[in-house]
Amino acid sequence: MTGLKIRYSDGRNTEHGEFTFEEKYSFDIEPGERIKTVLVGSGWLIDRLGFTTDSGTKYGPYGGPGGNERIIGEGLPDTRFLSYVKGGIAHTQSHEAIVELSLVFHYYNLESNEKVRPPPYLYMVSAEIDDIRAEYYSDDGDYSGEEWSD
Repeated sequence: MTGLKIRYSDGRNTEHGEFTFEEKYSFDIEPGERIKTVLVGSGWLIDRLGFTTDSGTKYGPYGGPGGNERIIGEGLPDTRFLSYVKGGIAHTQSHEAIVELSLVFHYYNLESNEKVRPPPYLYMVSAEIDDIRAEYYSDDGDYSGEEWSD
């Protein structure tokens, strides 16, 4: 994958990487739905992404066929959903590519649709070493989802 654009429900937009190739995918989830799990295929790069909502609707996978496949967020409590995405890109073979993703899952109050404590759960997928780490970490504020490194 060479680029990723995300439009959040609060109106923020993020765009990372480059979008020079003809093959592009997009989807919009239904109002009130939340992303429950993310399928990640990765080897040397993040090759593909797929998403499943709390209603069971699947989007993707989008991208190429390479790498090992994992489902991120599987087994988390029913009130924990994908809140935002961070990551990193690298320049490879004359174009940019996504090589790392941080997928952050927050608990939500389903009645008010607001994030609640305890702290978020962070999954880090590093394509360069074909590794995945998951950990809890302290929530010191409102994350923007725009902290990408080049």
